[in-house]
Amino acid sequence: ATTTTTRRCTIGGAGAGWRRRRAPAARCALATSTASFKEPGRAQAVAEVTRALTFKATLANGFSLHTPMVSVALARLGASADVIEQQARYAMEKNARYGLLELGEGEGAAADEEARSRREWAQVIAKEGRQAAVSRCVSSLANGVHSRLHHGVIRLAYAVDLGLDLELAAALAAYTCNYKPLPEFDRAAGAPEAASFAEAFRWMREELHTSSSSSSSSSASSASSAAATAAMAAKGGFGQKYSRLLGDGAVLASIPQLQGDLDLAEEATLQTFVALVVALYSAKPNILTLHMVTGLHSLLVLQPYYTAASFRQALQVHYLSTAALYLSIKTPDLDLDVGREGEGEGDEPSPDFRYLEDPEYSLNTPSSSSLLDAPGTRRRKKKREVALREWDDLVHYVMGTMKDHDIKFVDTGLYLAARFPELEVETRRAVSNLMRGK
Repeated sequence: ATTTTTRRCTIGGAGAGWRRRRAPAARCALATSTASFKEPGRAQAVAEVTRALTFKATLANGFSLHTPMVSVALARLGASADVIEQQARYAMEKNARYGLLELGEGEGAAADEEARSRREWAQVIAKEGRQAAVSRCVSSLANGVHSRLHHGVIRLAYAVDLGLDLELAAALAAYTCNYKPLPEFDRAAGAPEAASFAEAFRWMREELHTSSSSSSSSSASSASSAAATAAMAAKGGFGQKYSRLLGDGAVLASIPQLQGDLDLAEEATLQTFVALVVALYSAKPNILTLHMVTGLHSLLVLQPYYTAASFRQALQVHYLSTAALYLSIKTPDLDLDVGREGEGEGDEPSPDFRYLEDPEYSLNTPSSSSLLDAPGTRRRKKKREVALREWDDLVHYVMGTMKDHDIKFVDTGLYLAARFPELEVETRRAVSNLMRGK
């Protein structure tokens, strides 16, 4: 058995289940790293995770194997053993079509790389313990938290929560083998420093977006800014643009640096960052913006395992990844009206959570004001906001769906709402996009 910190959600008070009463300070008991699970859900999750250990972390088509993460998420949400088993069976049948790769399958030395890495991490866990193994991995690979759309840290966070040594070794190996650091770039030649995350995103919207959509002169006239605006204007879907921007050192140099004296690990600063990634998803709900939220959730879960310096680096890399995506989807308005309780009915179809390449795909939510709007900026007329669902409705929905990302997103939303109560409404509103049109 694993030593756990209980994360039994009691929004609105003991016995309230997942339903949130209309109280401004609604809270859940928080789990900072591991979480308790009710049997037989945990036992079934362990069984499905163990079966998935036969396969590599990455499918033949480049997608990630989600069963180890989704099984844990379902168990934490209170799913029955039958629900967890059915979802895993469905997912593995789908993955077989995408190309499941057995451990050791492939050509040359690379075929056994992941299996060898698992054995090495298992030895570290056995000799030094879980804490030391995870700390060594995340602190040394902080410059690659974005690798494979953040799936390395996401799987590792779920493995830490589950507390199964074999899966922990597999997750550490998956992160290690898929690690790809950001390209080097000269920060001195880039954009100015920002005193906060919000200020940085505001600058990108006012300067880089303006210069990419207008032929007029702009203060963003450096070579790095020119590279960013050229990449933003290039043809292709937002997924392709995101990859290009994130892999271009000149583009990364154009993104505002966060001031060195800004304490990124301070809870209020983290809350601002969470608010921004949640708002980005709400502005453009798609598979990429979803992973900015779930990836940040994973860093927060893994926070106790980082050194202070490496956690700052991990957050900076996540910020750069989010910023590159923000630029690739044309810097939408980010609504940050925390705590709004009003409900609306959406008239748009439910978002399609597949790998989308439509740069215009958008389900904007309205707000009376935007933190990122420049004074005097004329705002576009927005669509009616998505209906605000209750947490129990969202949990019930994912119990009946087989969709990997929907399940994980509800689990992520509950964690964020518990840790940052002031963001509970906006987090729940973002997650409510899953049920849009339902």
